[in-house]
Amino acid sequence: MAEKEPGTAGIDPNTSLVRAIEKIRVQLNNSRTEVASLDTQLKDIQKRFDESSKINMEKEKTLLSEKEKYKQQVDDVTKNYDNLKTLMEKTEEQRVQSLMSQVNEEKDGRKELNQKLLKTQAELKMAQEKMQRIQEELKKLMPAPDSEVTAFKSDGKIILVDVKNKIVRLNLGSDDHIYRGLTFSVYDRDVPIPRDGKGKAEIEVFDVGKNISTARIISETPKNPIMADDTVANLVWDSSKANVFVIAGDFDLNGDGTIDEGAAGKIKALIEKWGGQVTDNISPNTDFLILGSIPIVRQKPTFEETEADPKAMEKYENSVRELARYKEVQSQAKDLNVPVFNYERFLYFVGYKTLSSRPGAF
Repeated sequence: MAEKEPGTAGIDPNTSLVRAIEKIRVQLNNSRTEVASLDTQLKDIQKRFDESSKINMEKEKTLLSEKEKYKQQVDDVTKNYDNLKTLMEKTEEQRVQSLMSQVNEEKDGRKELNQKLLKTQAELKMAQEKMQRIQEELKKLMPAPDSEVTAFKSDGKIILVDVKNKIVRLNLGSDDHIYRGLTFSVYDRDVPIPRDGKGKAEIEVFDVGKNISTARIISETPKNPIMADDTVANLVWDSSKANVFVIAGDFDLNGDGTIDEGAAGKIKALIEKWGGQVTDNISPNTDFLILGSIPIVRQKPTFEETEADPKAMEKYENSVRELARYKEVQSQAKDLNVPVFNYERFLYFVGYKTLSSRPGAF
């Protein structure tokens, strides 16, 4: 009789096998579950790893870019340092020589420019001398035209004289742009207007018709009374255009020996009232220059005077500018052949000499 294996006594072999298989099946299912869980964890870890790798790569790119930037800065600083070091390592003598070389180059350039300037000035002088000789020759052949010829042109004439009422009638009216308040100097008929502009009488228009106007006699010469056909003229007024004036200098408007402040402005207002124009500077379009006395430059104020009068320095600087302008327009008028009138001559040419001394004349 065969012997039984130890530990198997009393056990049904079939039951034990089933239990073993069931246990193995449970273990297998557990293992599968664990494998699935581990696989899920692995995939999650792999996903996080990929994301982390992507972020790290971007960071790496950024860091590499920053590294290149800082490297370039380091290279630039190094280069500047090397250049500065090279410059500092130069000897004092070398630096002096370099500076002297630059100075010599500047001197040579300036010398060349100076030579060109001297040559140009010499050529200009020769041209001016040649022009002057030509002008002198031309003057011998043909006298220069009188720049003041327009000032000696009459504007109209007397057509009737009312001695009793001291009025006259002119052959000028509204069609000729005559207006009330306009003054004229009266000159003998068939006689040229004198160089000083002084007439035999002065009249002022007070009534204007279409072709005739009436004027009161302001002043006249008893021994040379106004006659029909005598001519009249006003330097400012013109029936066809507006004459252009420039005013410069100081003026004594009322003849009391004292320079009047703002006199130029008052003369300007008078000219514009009579239909003329006033500009600040001489130009080819200027018809006449009214030139007063030469401006007196004030004494430059001291610090104490400036403290006492804050406008003292401004007044001084204005006087300097006025003198400079006076000389400039005088020179320009000469160059452009513009007629120059002093204040008294101007008043004679506009028939305002008598009225100018009366209160409210300006």
